[in-house]
Amino acid sequence: MVDMRAVKRNIQGLKKSELPIAREVLARGWYLLLPVVVLLYMLIALKATPMKAAIGAIIATIVASMPSKETCMTPKRICLALAQGASSSLEVISACAAAGIVVGTLSLTGLGLKLSGLIIGASGGQIWLTLVLAAIVCLVLGMGLPTTAAYIISASAIAPAIIKLGVPPLVAHLFTFYFSCMSAITPPVAVAAYAGAGIAKAAPSAVGWEAVKLGSVAFIVPFAFAYGPALLMLASPVEVIWATISAMIGVTALAASIEGVFMGAMPLASRCLLFLGSLLLIKPGLSTDLMGFGFVAALVLRRLFKHYARPVGKGLSQRC
Repeated sequence: MVDMRAVKRNIQGLKKSELPIAREVLARGWYLLLPVVVLLYMLIALKATPMKAAIGAIIATIVASMPSKETCMTPKRICLALAQGASSSLEVISACAAAGIVVGTLSLTGLGLKLSGLIIGASGGQIWLTLVLAAIVCLVLGMGLPTTAAYIISASAIAPAIIKLGVPPLVAHLFTFYFSCMSAITPPVAVAAYAGAGIAKAAPSAVGWEAVKLGSVAFIVPFAFAYGPALLMLASPVEVIWATISAMIGVTALAASIEGVFMGAMPLASRCLLFLGSLLLIKPGLSTDLMGFGFVAALVLRRLFKHYARPVGKGLSQRC
């Protein structure tokens, strides 16, 4: 959607001559990747705890910085880095501590189980309505919290309600995780969007709603894999491949319909047709996929015919 927004507003990227050459960049600073390698090696190969792996990565960072004067971690820089790290961790520490209190309250009072029962009761056992209510609760519970804390709270209160309706545990937990993450860009407490607004010196509320628009696809995808676990590879290889291809086409079509750009600006009727086709493609199922392919293919053929039936001009048509 960001790329299509750039096309829509005719925003040009850097020229090829202005782009850094990857080979030269890696030749100069390949050793700076050492901390990442050490971190992954300790976590995966040595099965070290996250704390030990982090300490190893910090030591590797200091060692990797030494070959260059620009990056060398002098004692003064190390002290400043430690101070900044401690200062930056305060928000996460306080949020996780608060999340621990909330999780403890939910478990000790039984509110988590009651909340699951309330969601199932309000939805009448309908899985689609249960998912909608669960998504809303996850967005509310995750407001203002970091991802880990938001997921812990949502998973303890919401995931059991989804699992009770026959949804696989992996799907239920990833569903709650998705919407816990999306709370960071969902007003009225869109922490990530407001942070971006501060950097851009823009109105926080406007940036928050723009973030919802740009992230609209992510609000639909969790429902897709809740109805079709093949997107999470919980099916045969053929089903997984088919679901992945149809979902990718559907997501691209959805982005194009929202931004109104595909081989030039699209009229409202074409956008509605593409939007309907994208939803059918994202929803798992052979019948819906075929219908979605039909809608999208009809629009693509129509746009191609209009595009090549007249000379290509400047602006949107030329760029697309």
